Amino acid sequence: MKKIICTFMAFALLLTGCGQSISYVPEEAGVATATQPTTEEVSTKKKRQDDTTTVTGIQEETTTDSAVSTSSGETTVISTDKISETTKENTSTEQTTETTTEAYYLDGVVYEVYNDSILINETDLKKVKVSVTDSSEIKDIQIGDVVEIAYNGLIDDGYISNAYDAYSVEVTKKADKKYEFQKFECNGMSFSMLVPENWSNKVIEYPQDNDFTDWGIRFIPNGESMGIDISWHSSIQLQNSLGSRSKTVSGLNVTEYTQSGIWRFITFENNYIIANNLFDSEKYSNYADEIDFIINTIEFN
Repeated sequence: MKKIICTFMAFALLLTGCGQSISYVPEEAGVATATQPTTEEVSTKKKRQDDTTTVTGIQEETTTDSAVSTSSGETTVISTDKISETTKENTSTEQTTETTTEAYYLDGVVYEVYNDSILINETDLKKVKVSVTDSSEIKDIQIGDVVEIAYNGLIDDGYISNAYDAYSVEVTKKADKKYEFQKFECNGMSFSMLVPENWSNKVIEYPQDNDFTDWGIRFIPNGESMGIDISWHSSIQLQNSLGSRSKTVSGLNVTEYTQSGIWRFITFENNYIIANNLFDSEKYSNYADEIDFIINTIEFN
């Protein structure tokens, strides 16, 4: 049976130099002033047009009093009121105005819900804090929901961008359970992600010689002893006979190593590794969807 040989001793992950200083760090969304996006900025955002029709008013025809000659040669003045009542058909023209509103839209997973705004991980723009003028738009929104947001296209770019005065917030996919947005950091390295409320986490503790793991966190479904590890390594060199393929995870290019049809390790270019402790367990299928969701919300900061 082929064995996995890794320079960090079968991926036994070691936390060195951090002690218990790895901490959960609340996300803080910055506030800035909205600016009109440039043409290049607009091109990176998805856009659609919403047409609305507004009735602006009724324009009535008016006439003046008319002089009418009779057969006897006499001239009689007939008022317009009389004409309206007897021989004149009133006409009116309804004026309508077509107004076109350009609506840009954002879509992504909800990371935080505030009183009058939500923080999402947008599919293209990453972290965006979106404010709403009507708080009822987000009263039923939950962390983990996938939403589509229509807004005016004004956005401030940054680590956390800001979009303002959303027209609407529509849930396109409800979260299957409750999630919590968590962020961890040590020695200037950090990552964040959504974690199901029924998962716990702990610092990776066991040291091994020749292990290049600098620090990491193990995430475990409640009641289990295994789960997934997310760790950062100062050096990575894999020597194994696992199958591998390139793919994209949370917008990042990664290499996925598989065995028996189930992924074992995912390595990132920035030397982060995700190790799947459940890969050879019959319980893997019980948590496969949750693991997939967690990994696809990960972000390295």
